[in-house]
Amino acid sequence: MKRCIPLVLIVVATFLGGCSTVTDWISPAETEPPAELQDIVSRVKAETLWSVDTGAGADDKRLRLAPYYLGGRLYVADADGKVAAVDAATGRVLWSVDLQVPISGGPGAGEGLVVVGTLDAEAIALSQADGSLKWRAAVSSEVLARPAIGGERVVIRTIDGKVQGLDATTGEERWRYEREIPVLTLR
Repeated sequence: MKRCIPLVLIVVATFLGGCSTVTDWISPAETEPPAELQDIVSRVKAETLWSVDTGAGADDKRLRLAPYYLGGRLYVADADGKVAAVDAATGRVLWSVDLQVPISGGPGAGEGLVVVGTLDAEAIALSQADGSLKWRAAVSSEVLARPAIGGERVVIRTIDGKVQGLDATTGEERWRYEREIPVLTLR
């Protein structure tokens, strides 16, 4: 029993020491008050050069339909299927099409194409020049992210964990990479 007393005292001292911090042992009880905040003066004045309505956007659907800039143009899409090309310098709408499908990924641009993905497991390619339909291709499931375009390929990532490489000219599948996905996916 006498052997246990020192052990018990060490354990109790350790637990009681956890109720304070090392700074409480070595610093005075009174500390200096925080410094007064200084006003921040903005040196950059942002100015709206132009504004244009290109559709409903993503509303509250939690989609990432951000504009894509390439070659002096902005390519934009909304969740309801509207896709447009806007002159980045002037804000003039160069072309606009209504695909009448729910868009979930894109737009991406390159190789003369503007590509969007849909909730209906489809990739749709339009001409960068005038918005005319180039091809439509079935993909494995809902498109999750902006398509990547380059090297004569359009790469699509879908919500079921697949990444597909499509031919930029025809939309035909050239390769597919499959990976496991978690049981629950949140976005």
